[in-house]
Amino acid sequence: MPACNVVPKSVQKPHPPIWMACSRRENILHAARHGLGALVFCFVEASQANVWCDEYYEIIKSQNCVPIGR
Repeated sequence: MPACNVVPKSVQKPHPPIWMACSRRENILHAARHGLGALVFCFVEASQANVWCDEYYEIIKSQNCVPIGR
């Protein structure tokens, strides 16, 4: 497909949400540190998923979260 110039350029503010597909706890925490949404594709017990979710939101609310989408 040949390259083409699209005018006018599209602009969206605020930046649209960015999501990361995750299958491990470490990836979920990585997404949280970068201010990304986490789409989790793994099978865990509900109690374990609750712990992971709590950890994610703790990081999102902390100073450790530096959003990369802004």
